[in-house]
Amino acid sequence: MKKYIKLCDYAKSHSVTYRTAWNRFNAGKIPNSFKNADGQILIEVINEKNIDLTKVAIYARVSSNRGNY
Repeated sequence: MKKYIKLCDYAKSHSVTYRTAWNRFNAGKIPNSFKNADGQILIEVINEKNIDLTKVAIYARVSSNRGNY
């Protein structure tokens, strides 16, 4: 069974803004994408790894004015 995601979910999974995803769609750079009869932009999911939105990376850096420890 084919699975489809909306353009906003595509943008989240590829770490780009919705506008960037929209521009890519209009330029024809998103394979297997189309606009349905309701006007929604859908992308066929070929690899399930592309829609995993649960991964998070955290980076923290602390600096101090105290000098060397």
